[in-house]
Amino acid sequence: MQISLDIPIFQDSLEVMEVLEEAGYEAYFVGGCVRDALLNRPIHDVDIATSALPYEVKDLFPVTIDVGIEHGTVLVRHKGQSYEITTFRSEGDYKDHRRPDSVTFVRDLREDLLRRDFTINALAVDRKGRVVDYYDGLGDLKRSCIRCVGRPIERFEEDALRLLRAVRFQSQLDFTIEASTLDAMREKAKSLSYVSVERLTNEWHKTLLSKHYQQALNTFMSTGLYQACPLMKELKSAILHLIKNPIFFVDEADAWTTILYLAQLDSSYTTQLQKSYKLSNKLVNGIKHRLKALRALQDGEWTIWDIYQYGDSFKWVIPLAKQLLPEFHHESAIDMYQNLPIHSKKDMAITGNDLLKAGYRGAEIGNFLDRLERAIVIDKIMNDFESGMDWIARNNRDGGNSKL
Repeated sequence: MQISLDIPIFQDSLEVMEVLEEAGYEAYFVGGCVRDALLNRPIHDVDIATSALPYEVKDLFPVTIDVGIEHGTVLVRHKGQSYEITTFRSEGDYKDHRRPDSVTFVRDLREDLLRRDFTINALAVDRKGRVVDYYDGLGDLKRSCIRCVGRPIERFEEDALRLLRAVRFQSQLDFTIEASTLDAMREKAKSLSYVSVERLTNEWHKTLLSKHYQQALNTFMSTGLYQACPLMKELKSAILHLIKNPIFFVDEADAWTTILYLAQLDSSYTTQLQKSYKLSNKLVNGIKHRLKALRALQDGEWTIWDIYQYGDSFKWVIPLAKQLLPEFHHESAIDMYQNLPIHSKKDMAITGNDLLKAGYRGAEIGNFLDRLERAIVIDKIMNDFESGMDWIARNNRDGGNSKL
């Protein structure tokens, strides 16, 4: 079989492969870029595998970086672009269930592809576009099937992250998982505890943000993988709900907000979530604000000031509310948000510097700005310099903080 390499990301790499071949070495595109090309999916980067040893690659290119040379990977800089080139290799034992204790460089592509996780990722393409398929990856692509290369138990014992990768590929590709691979996932589910939280979180987020996460979550639950993930036993009811009633998520904050909402947990739970999944402060704050906004919309007890305070969180949570709250009349809430005179304090015509120039000092500046902010939003005072200063002067005379 032959595929077209006309797309830019392949074309830009061909010169690098040509240098390797002209020096007498084999060179192939391998892995995800080949799979995605065959599925007509977007390709974001390419991996090149070669029979050349790392020092031989370094001798061929003037600018290289040893990004993982102990495992055979050299970063090559060529015409302003970076290319990761990895020597064909076989691998030793995986005592930590994540990385091989040793690697052996080989000259045989078949042996190199044998160590890969799934057949659909064990495909190679030469610079003429000819596909090399030793393990029926093409057949599995046609069957929309995720199947391990070789013995599934061995693949998962080598690298426990592959358990979640199978789930993620199911979500991204809308593929089924082959029976013996699925059985091995059940048997090795507890091995997921060996995976670092950062890698687990990354795969989990990719799964939830992919189009077909419904069946992937079903696999995640039915194989018992969830039991090896932090907090998932407590969040089980939410996951089961999403399997039956999938919700579209815009981003990670959407996904976690929905899960906490469905599990009937409040924003204080984000502390445990952050610690368990090492989530960024920015993401956690987004979850907190969206969850509070969603709860307010659920209760129907929201005012124009509530909507203003939720700010961007309100704007983001509207699509979730439309999916999660059958009785939610989103049009009025959206109108209220869009018709706000300001959407944050940054939109106010008067600043702290203006009050400082007018003779106000210290805490009274912040106090007047806070009160003016509420007056603009709630009382619809005009948001212009003259109206704002007039309001402050009147409120100062009527018992506000005295001018120094």
